Amino acid sequence: LIPTSPANGVTAVPIGGNLSVTFSETMDPSTINEGTFFLMQGSTRVAGTVTCVGNTAIFDPANDLLPYTDYTFTITTGAADLSGNRLAENIVCSFTTGQAAPLAVRGDTIPANNSIGWSPCNSITIRFNQAIDPTTINTETFTVVFNGDTAVPGEVNAEGDTATFSPTGGFLDNTTYTATITTGASGVFANPLESAYV
Repeated sequence: LIPTSPANGVTAVPIGGNLSVTFSETMDPSTINEGTFFLMQGSTRVAGTVTCVGNTAIFDPANDLLPYTDYTFTITTGAADLSGNRLAENIVCSFTTGQAAPLAVRGDTIPANNSIGWSPCNSITIRFNQAIDPTTINTETFTVVFNGDTAVPGEVNAEGDTATFSPTGGFLDNTTYTATITTGASGVFANPLESAYV
């Protein structure tokens, strides 16, 4: 039995890890590639990078896997050791991922934190590290204030990984504003924001 990580039949596998297979001897790295080592989600092939060092083959997915999803990875009989001996049969491993990673705000917000001289006619845009549930982005979870606690009326929209606040009457010149996204905001897999973002 050739060890795999994750092992066959395992559940709650982290969505951000690599997959690996450890052989009993050094493998020919030219035979370990996207054609002989691949990951499937149903009938869809998952994009990723394959490497082989010594007796270990690694599949690094291009993106985090989907939570609560069944996957199967395969190493075919095209894989061979340094003497040209090929696998006697395909290695097939199936597993199920676990919960989604916490939602987090990315650094490319517009305007940037503590920016000065920002055009007062623009909206505020917050980008997340993954798709957000638009029903959780509203005037209670995405707020803007000035003078410490004076609320700014406006419209909130969300699409994909981006939330936008558009003030009803625009922003004032020479005024400091504070935008807040609360932990009531959530990703599409009901995974809440890891902490409030201000």
